Amino acid sequence: EHHSARQLRMMFLLQEWDKPMNFSDQTVEDAKSKEATFKNFFQRVKALMREDYLADPNGVGFRKKEQDHALLELLLQTQDEVHNALLDNFDTRTAVLSMINLVAEANKYLQEVGDKPAVLLIRKIAVYSTQMLKVFGVIQGTDDLGFPLTGTLI
Repeated sequence: EHHSARQLRMMFLLQEWDKPMNFSDQTVEDAKSKEATFKNFFQRVKALMREDYLADPNGVGFRKKEQDHALLELLLQTQDEVHNALLDNFDTRTAVLSMINLVAEANKYLQEVGDKPAVLLIRKIAVYSTQMLKVFGVIQGTDDLGFPLTGTLI
């Protein structure tokens, strides 16, 4: 069975760097699941960005005040958690799990608000996730958002 380099990198991130690594089918499947979560979210955000959300006068601002503010607060909280995890013995596992939680909440938000999400807020979450995955070596390339379309095994 073959695993992509991206999946192996994700698996390494989900392990503690200073402890023996658990390389099993379960850890590989967990890494594949996390990769799929990010990949699906990035595809969804790219689809939203292709829509003409700027034509709507309310398209760039907060649409559902309470939900939008809660998601923004979660983004800020996640940024702090990731920063603190990296300061704490380079705890990439906690950092990635915080980002996965943010993406899960963003997906839940997208389902709840339907066709009127705060697109720029969702994009901000996707760009942040992309930047952090680039720092971790999971994403390569110059794209602002998501995994590159080519070179899926890189």
